[in-house]
Amino acid sequence: ALLGELQPQLLIHAAAISSLQECEQQREQCWRVNSNCLAEVGTATNTRILLISTDQVFSGDADCYYEDSKPAPLHSYGESKLAAETMVLAPEFPLEMPGLVARIPLLLGPRAFSGKVGADTSIREQLEQGQSPSLFVDEIRSPLSARAAATGIWLLAARALASPELAGVFHFADSRALSRLALGEEVCAFDDSSLASSSAARLHPVRLAEYKGLPRPPCLVLSCARALNELGWEAPNLQQCLAHTLDSAR
Repeated sequence: ALLGELQPQLLIHAAAISSLQECEQQREQCWRVNSNCLAEVGTATNTRILLISTDQVFSGDADCYYEDSKPAPLHSYGESKLAAETMVLAPEFPLEMPGLVARIPLLLGPRAFSGKVGADTSIREQLEQGQSPSLFVDEIRSPLSARAAATGIWLLAARALASPELAGVFHFADSRALSRLALGEEVCAFDDSSLASSSAARLHPVRLAEYKGLPRPPCLVLSCARALNELGWEAPNLQQCLAHTLDSAR
């Protein structure tokens, strides 16, 4: 009803249940929030939608995923987000203007008001509490600070308002690929002032073959060529992303 009253020019749809475990345990709610509610938005307004999606729509079998790579999710979260992408991008979606999808990777950043926490902060907090984080040596990601992701999304939104014909998928991720364990090592090396020098030795390496939980894509590296070429967006390096976390936390 509110959308129908306001009729905004652009709607950035960022709401999601992103916990893999929660999505499996509460599938109906997962699909309601992550996908099905878009149909209600479409009937309420002709607003263009910029959907925030995820690298988890891919299986992780390729070395790199491009904006037009074929998705193949391994779990309910990825399936629900892919369904939302399809709906927003489909010609038959009940909107007059083309939709946009922004896929983002593993995010770095401080603890947020919602309780969400960046991957780097999670590692740092576990170490500060004397724990030994278990980190995969063979799960490859291209992590990005939440701040840098937000900057890219805002650039895309501004371009969408200026260019009604703009549509399709954009990726926002770091160009560097590294394992979860390597990320932990980078966190320890970067933040030596607050972490003991022996912190890196307390990182516990594990392999995907040892993991008994939900399927995890082994390699999620995103090409961001379109964001660079059409928006001029370029990811900060990992050290800058780690610095964003500490700056925001202060």
